[in-house]
Amino acid sequence: MRTTKKILTLLVIVILLGVAYFLRGKSGSLVKKEEKKAFMIDFRKIDKINIFAEGKRIILVKKEGRWFQEKKGKIFKADEKRVGNLISTAKGLDIQTVISHNPKNFTSLGVNDNKIEFYQGKKKVGELFVGKAWGVGEDYLRIRNTVFIGSSFNDIIFPSDFRDLSLHFISSQSKPIGIIIRKGGKTMSFRKKGDDWVINGKTADRKKMDYLINDLETLRASDIVSSPKVLESLTPYLYIKVRLGSGKVVSLRAQKQKEGEKEFYLIEIEGKKVGYKVDKFYLENVDKDASYFTKE
Repeated sequence: MRTTKKILTLLVIVILLGVAYFLRGKSGSLVKKEEKKAFMIDFRKIDKINIFAEGKRIILVKKEGRWFQEKKGKIFKADEKRVGNLISTAKGLDIQTVISHNPKNFTSLGVNDNKIEFYQGKKKVGELFVGKAWGVGEDYLRIRNTVFIGSSFNDIIFPSDFRDLSLHFISSQSKPIGIIIRKGGKTMSFRKKGDDWVINGKTADRKKMDYLINDLETLRASDIVSSPKVLESLTPYLYIKVRLGSGKVVSLRAQKQKEGEKEFYLIEIEGKKVGYKVDKFYLENVDKDASYFTKE
């Protein structure tokens, strides 16, 4: 029995030494526990952020309390939620588990290329390199020569486009009371009657109407088209007009387009000076015939 215990004890010691050797070989130093704030800056004063990812440079600028993305000489509204998430994650970032201080390990840990720069005016006040994923929800990160494990920024900076790509056609609080859809010379007219919807005089399937309205609420573009010539030549395949409970009326026109094997809609919303490329599935429950919406 004593011999067995000794063997087990020796095995545990050997395993621990093996783990320590592996960590030392991988990072150049044993994992070290520390705890301090990653950034000692006032994030309320940050007015510019540069993100280098996928070989691209994303420029975010703050003007009059709103964030915008500069792209190809143009200014687009930025996704405020994504930018806010980036800033709050950086603000709350702690350096706890230090992996390495050795520059020879930076390439293997992926902390050389993708990075985030924070500015106050023209002064760069913070820089964070984003490396490979370490585990679920965590990455290898680097500030100066310190590589540590922290919250995942890969989940935040990818995809590397911070423009606000939501169409904001109608919101979940807007409560539509009437919808007109014209397609191929045919018109479908939906009218709210109590808790039900009526289409061309017939009661509509409530679940299918929920899907239709959800599609209109969640329209999201893959790209923004700002060329007036493209929009002027837009012959609508679909025309949609929605009357809201507030009395406001919004409308859009959509044309089917194809690039290679990919099909999408080019959409223009009345009153907006840009067009949107929208993947086909976003209008999956809109591009239907009247018979689809009526109760069987």
